[in-house]
Amino acid sequence: MVVALLTVGQLSRRQFEIRPLVCAGLLVGAYEAYRMSQWAIGVHESEVLLPIFLSGLGLGAIFPIVTALGIGQISR
Repeated sequence: MVVALLTVGQLSRRQFEIRPLVCAGLLVGAYEAYRMSQWAIGVHESEVLLPIFLSGLGLGAIFPIVTALGIGQISR
């Protein structure tokens, strides 16, 4: 998640088009949340690592933009 947070923040500062990254982050986060909802109590560790990693990347791509939008609407 930290890698995605830093990458998206730096790309945003450089006037890079962020909308596709946010869309991809939402899709990846939603898909991985769906996959994780299908786990049973006996899920193996190897089946857990990749979905959690991808979920962190997806959510990391969303949070900097959503935070900037939220804070930008607050008056001084």
